Amino acid sequence: ENLRVHKAGLVQVQDASSTLVGRVLAPREGSRTVDLCSAPGGKATHIYELMQGKGLLAANDVALARLLMVRANAVRLGHDGMMFAVSDGRSPALKDADFVLVDAPCTGLGVLARRWDLRWTKREGDIARMAAYQRDLLGAAIGIAKSGGVVVYSTCSIEPEENEDVVRSVAARRGDVKLEDISRLVPDSVVYREGMMQTLPHVHGTDGVFAARLRRS
Repeated sequence: ENLRVHKAGLVQVQDASSTLVGRVLAPREGSRTVDLCSAPGGKATHIYELMQGKGLLAANDVALARLLMVRANAVRLGHDGMMFAVSDGRSPALKDADFVLVDAPCTGLGVLARRWDLRWTKREGDIARMAAYQRDLLGAAIGIAKSGGVVVYSTCSIEPEENEDVVRSVAARRGDVKLEDISRLVPDSVVYREGMMQTLPHVHGTDGVFAARLRRS
């Protein structure tokens, strides 16, 4: 972070797998886009760049202190058109979005390679506890998407209970969304079951990241 190019806003450090999440969302220029759980802001600022800085990107987070991290990143990168909101992602203060990203809080079991401390703090019960929270977040995200809008659900976990099981459960319960194949948006090597995305540290040399693309009907 002390490099001059970083301070000048010319670079943003991000794992390759995380950059793919923005590609899965594929927001249009001029669209109304929400990043529901945006801190620390790597994905939010990347999405804004994919939008060519045209349209509205609302970065939301439950904690003001964490949201200020997103704002600091946006200011450093010169992303003056971003908007910031503080609200619980399960009852967001935003609506009528063309695109919604839910980069959900998770166990983080896909980033153990660089977060070695996590392996000493995780318990088996954490997976079910996080999955319940994730289902609420994804349901709320679908609720603020316009008819025809796109919702992308992502985690940095490799556990099916936090990933595809959450997507299938919420889609079945709501009935107003359908899963879209992401194979046209990302490399074939990361396309997973039913057209979802999963990167694996021992296969791709990246973090373990999951993403699925849904469209509201």
